[in-house]
Amino acid sequence: DTRENREAMLNLRNLHEMALKFETSHGRELGEFIAYLEILDEMGKNPPAARILEEDAVNLMTIHSSKGLEFNTVFVTNMAKDRFPLFRGGVEPLIPIELIDLYRDLVEQDFSSRSKRLSAIRELKREIKLEEERRLCYVAMTRAREHLYLTLGIQYGQRDRHPSEFLADMGYDNWRLKDQDEVDVPDITYQRDIMVSSREVIRDSELERIKTHRKKLVIESLDSGSFEESMGHLLVYHALRDGNGEDYLGIINSNWGELDPAGHAKEILDRDGSNEGITPPSDVTFSVSAVNTYSECPKKYELQHILGMPTRDMEKSDGAMNIGSFVHKVLEKAVRQKVSTRKQLDEITLGLVKEDKWKWVDLTKAKPLLNVFWQRNKDSIQNNMMVEKRFTVPLGDHQFKGFIDRVDLIPGSDNKVEIIDYKTGNEPGPVERSRQLLLYAHGFEHMYPGYRVHKLTLELLAKEKPRVYELDGEEYTASRVKPLDNDALPDMVDAADKILHDYRYGFDRIDDDSVCKRCGYNLYCG
Repeated sequence: DTRENREAMLNLRNLHEMALKFETSHGRELGEFIAYLEILDEMGKNPPAARILEEDAVNLMTIHSSKGLEFNTVFVTNMAKDRFPLFRGGVEPLIPIELIDLYRDLVEQDFSSRSKRLSAIRELKREIKLEEERRLCYVAMTRAREHLYLTLGIQYGQRDRHPSEFLADMGYDNWRLKDQDEVDVPDITYQRDIMVSSREVIRDSELERIKTHRKKLVIESLDSGSFEESMGHLLVYHALRDGNGEDYLGIINSNWGELDPAGHAKEILDRDGSNEGITPPSDVTFSVSAVNTYSECPKKYELQHILGMPTRDMEKSDGAMNIGSFVHKVLEKAVRQKVSTRKQLDEITLGLVKEDKWKWVDLTKAKPLLNVFWQRNKDSIQNNMMVEKRFTVPLGDHQFKGFIDRVDLIPGSDNKVEIIDYKTGNEPGPVERSRQLLLYAHGFEHMYPGYRVHKLTLELLAKEKPRVYELDGEEYTASRVKPLDNDALPDMVDAADKILHDYRYGFDRIDDDSVCKRCGYNLYCG
């Protein structure tokens, strides 16, 4: 489980995302997708290879490849006119502009001449390009957590160049003509560097070619040659560079205390022997679903939660996930508005299904779940305190996050609450129930220490009855099932410790073929 393997997985994910985008626009024909990739390659538009970034390093990248990343300090260069925004270049659409919505109104207009029509099209293209560049500038600037440096040159190719219009949008007012101490803008420091730096281009010569060749031989011999061979190439290179006037043996002997590799090599070998592995991210957080996945198979956790790899199951979805998300959204709005009639609930449902995100939802499957909700909750909605509450809570040395569907104040009490979690499918097993509900209770009481979670309810909308746990002393108990396991939270801390250990040293595949056969990630494991 090396860094290279993880990068390879990320590259596979990038390829999958490209395929999904191509399928949306052009269809599922494999030959056409391969032709599309070949066109990208010929145009030099292949996406950059995925890289797991090292800390304590300078990363040079395009703005496109920086999407999704953040850094403490960011430098954005070339903030000059005709450099950023850049209007020339780019790739023309592969389909006629007459079929593109952005151009539709323009195409349908009646121009008096072809030249005016072409001029209007060019102007619209420029406006579209400007907005694309503006969004790209926003991406670049928002990569910085603490410090953002925007740089430009006064001259490019010995010609003066005005600042980018994006700088003017931020308040830049030709500061280069003023003393930098006169520029007083909140949260912005202006610096002008007038030092001229240059590099002399060395003429090509036989000597330079031999030196370059010797340098190459030094590098190649480090792994494949003997010590004598490597040292021989190195001394010849230095002799050519210095003019053959140095006593290299004398230099080595007089500086042996500093040159002796024993101390440096021992430190590195000892560190390597400790096998510290790949350092996990410092801001990693855990969830119940992450722990459940890891418990099922550590390798599946890596593929799903770290690398975000796609699975065949994603393509075989029957819409159950969409229905569940839709029902959750309806119930969130209904409870937040504290609806009092079934008509109001139906109006929210019909309003949502008109939105593009939900227009494919099968209402015939969603309505039975909404019917069950209304029968059970119509008299308790008015007790609601909050909905859709996210939390992060410390457990051991780790941070765990969760998402509570609904919190109600128990009638007759000032500080006792009921946490309600909607389930549109099967009831989770006892281990998952304990992990989820106890984490919810712990997280809520961490955020609101003045309240006590007295009830934990799984609102099983596809079942005859909900599962209700009530606090009894130090346990949450329910009829016909065992109490929630109070060891669930310490067990989750242990699982988090193991995840961080495996992040360093590698995630193993579970040794159970019956589990692997049902796993959507088995195509990556062989």
